[in-house]
Amino acid sequence: SMSFVDGKLVVNSTNKLSYFTKEGKWISERKAFANLVLYQVKDNFVAVGPSIDAEKKFRISFRLFSHDLKKLKTLYHSNISVNPQDDYILPLSALTGNPSYKGKVFVVASNEDFVIDIFDAKGTKIRRIEKKEKKRVFTAKDQADALDWFKNRSQFKNFFTQIKNNIKFKKHFPAIRDIQPADDKIHVLTYKRKGELWEMIVLDMKGKELKRLFVPLDEYLPFSYYAILYSIENGKVYSLVEDPDEEVWNLKITSI
Repeated sequence: SMSFVDGKLVVNSTNKLSYFTKEGKWISERKAFANLVLYQVKDNFVAVGPSIDAEKKFRISFRLFSHDLKKLKTLYHSNISVNPQDDYILPLSALTGNPSYKGKVFVVASNEDFVIDIFDAKGTKIRRIEKKEKKRVFTAKDQADALDWFKNRSQFKNFFTQIKNNIKFKKHFPAIRDIQPADDKIHVLTYKRKGELWEMIVLDMKGKELKRLFVPLDEYLPFSYYAILYSIENGKVYSLVEDPDEEVWNLKITSI
């Protein structure tokens, strides 16, 4: 992903942060540990990637590191395992695409419910936002579609018969699919649909609901660590949606 920090363009990729001027001139690079994606939050970094949880499992976590990459604390552990022999629990819990915004860290802090934790740059929790939201049922058709996706996906199809018994389904989709803080608001994607569109709930920074709308997004993938291809700026949602028939990507712009 990309973001602007202190007037610099910051490109986040696995194991490193790359800094550029707004004109695209390379400034510097910051290496990280293997399999981590870093996001700068003031003088510290949020690291998203696998770490050992209380059950001695390697699962995706959000951890805070100092500027010299010394671990300060774990902010949240999801139930998303990176051990191939472990269960694939579907639908996946939310993974915030860019958790850093204006010196704070925003994390979806539940595998099931509508819970958002906000931390300061030192990892102190300053607010928890909770809402009661009716969750979409993960139907028998959803389960069949997910199995079909695994069966035909290049990285899984050759050993689908081995992993099929490790695919476990929840009764409902999680309350939150993704969050994106922008424009001094929190934009929450859910799994609710209106035709081809997806629900977005807009909150203020204290959790008060401001608006609901439906926005176009690219194809839903049952299992993917990649961020959803959308961004928010100046009251507009910019999303990339693939047209497989024309083999092109279309930029969709939706006013909030």
